[in-house]
Amino acid sequence: MLENHGLFDIGAYLMEHGKDGRGGSLSAGTGLAEAGETYVAEALVRLERELAIQVMDDGVHWEQSPMYHNEVLRCVLEVLRMAKRRGISLPPALTGQARAMALADLAWMKPDRTQPCGGDSDRTDLRDVFTLAAWLLKDEELRFAGYERLDFDSVWDLGEEAALEYRSMKSKAPERLFYPMEQSGNWCLRSGWGWDGDYLHFKCGSLGGGHGHFDKLHMDLCVAGEDVLIDSGRYTYVDGSLRRQLKSSCAHNVPVVDWQEYTQCAGSWEVKGRTAPAARDWCKKGPYTLLQGSHLGYLPAGVLVNRRILSIGSRIHVIADEFYGAGTHVCGQMFHLNPAGRVELGEDGFLYRGARAETAFYRLKPSEGGEAEGMELEETPVSFHYNQLEYAPCVSLWREAPLFVSMITVAAGYEAGDPNPYTVERVPVTAPVTGRQLGDGEAEGLRIRDGRHSWLVILNHLETGADGEYIGADGHYGLGRVMVMDETEPGSRLTVLQW
Repeated sequence: MLENHGLFDIGAYLMEHGKDGRGGSLSAGTGLAEAGETYVAEALVRLERELAIQVMDDGVHWEQSPMYHNEVLRCVLEVLRMAKRRGISLPPALTGQARAMALADLAWMKPDRTQPCGGDSDRTDLRDVFTLAAWLLKDEELRFAGYERLDFDSVWDLGEEAALEYRSMKSKAPERLFYPMEQSGNWCLRSGWGWDGDYLHFKCGSLGGGHGHFDKLHMDLCVAGEDVLIDSGRYTYVDGSLRRQLKSSCAHNVPVVDWQEYTQCAGSWEVKGRTAPAARDWCKKGPYTLLQGSHLGYLPAGVLVNRRILSIGSRIHVIADEFYGAGTHVCGQMFHLNPAGRVELGEDGFLYRGARAETAFYRLKPSEGGEAEGMELEETPVSFHYNQLEYAPCVSLWREAPLFVSMITVAAGYEAGDPNPYTVERVPVTAPVTGRQLGDGEAEGLRIRDGRHSWLVILNHLETGADGEYIGADGHYGLGRVMVMDETEPGSRLTVLQW
């Protein structure tokens, strides 16, 4: 992309200036202009082909790194800018890909207008990208995400008239608050488009290229515009223990098995043990959103790991990890937290305290008991900008037991300074036809209260059928594998999010 967008720029320059006397003699100038036309034509053929190969149907670049997604988008926007300036006609696919990539940026943009630190990415402000894209594509939603005025670089590139036109452009906040980008494996949920919004990003996609990290089933979380769960970033491209640690699965907010890596670094860019995402699913009904993903990385160890995240609104998230297989294993959950806040451990979980937001993390202990388990807090490296390193709190929850193992953690956020309104408790799950109470390995129930609402959640770990086909708790029953209801609503019943 870098090479061929440069070829386009050279060709466009020669087309404009080859005949104006800068090429020496008239014949020489004509020859340069003709060469420019050839360069432009060839560059457009290559660019259209490369974008068709590299950009997925949801607009995300295959590298699976927002920073390099934007490197490519910048190249395409430069082609659009030069084509507009020189009066060169472009294939519609080129403009379409630019729009799709810019809208993917919009989907995963965090409340503070930065990109997620996924893969080899920094915490970079996206507004300059949106500003340029909005003017070139005449898009009101991108205009909303951009600067109020053209930034200095854009004025330099586009000129005074563009600056005036941009200020007069209409701006419109996107109506959508949920973006399922299924082809790349990115799902983004938000409460709104303000700087104080809530935000969840769940990832279950391919590794991508050398800039990809081992982040299948990772989640980023913001509450009231503040980072709570973060990606550890990249720091360096120099191969070594720190480069490999920051690419590892344990540097992300994921479920892990035996503290082992399912993919191993073989250098700064090379890997061993490519694995595939699986079982990706989602459902949204009213205030309830279900996201699911799995991967095959631990199959050599005889374990299949599956993550389901049930979001109630945008501040309550039930993180349910399932470990299927045989034998005894240490099953874990990693949580990397914003270094700007502090973390307090408690008997039933831990609490993040930030400047604007607090989030309580409740771990549900097994109802049977008797298993070895623990919760540990340590400081681990994070990097929000290249060559800048700091340390942040990381909480790891673990349980050593024969499989099947279920680990459920509820993250519930609220405004800093307010009292914690939440309580979380286990609820026995029964099958009313037989009157049998189901074990934790079959299904689990929990109740979440915030002082105004009481939500009942039912999670079925097996298929719906036989004596486990109609299950629930406290007089509320259904046929789903994931069900939820607000018990305080008159006449409410369980909403099925996964059958």
